[in-house]
Amino acid sequence: MVTPVVQLPTSPQIVAIRLGLRRDCVIAIYLLTVLQGMSQAFGSQSNLVWLLSSVLYASAATHWALLDSRLRGRPMLRIAQELYFFSWPIAALVYLVATRKWRGLGLWLLTVFSLYATFYLAALATYFTRDMLRG
Repeated sequence: MVTPVVQLPTSPQIVAIRLGLRRDCVIAIYLLTVLQGMSQAFGSQSNLVWLLSSVLYASAATHWALLDSRLRGRPMLRIAQELYFFSWPIAALVYLVATRKWRGLGLWLLTVFSLYATFYLAALATYFTRDMLRG
């Protein structure tokens, strides 16, 4: 009986996979922001929804930083990953400035602004759609 040969991914394939996953983490953060904005249009959130969204935001942001650090050839220490998870909004600023200098500050500010705009537009669109459907 012939055993199948398992081929491991090559280095360029691994890089391509990590780039795709890093992009998916950013998309996940924006989708979470849209869902947060939509839920705000319906009133206050429950504590469970707030906790779940906080964990999902932190997980996506930490995973993004972990993938980015591996792509840059400087993997994060385990303790740094845990600190990043619990303080991701500020840790993202520190990470971006450390890895990209002043451009990192600009990227962080652009991201904060665009996340806020995404949240606001999703809430506004949901509010007006809900109001229009009530008639």
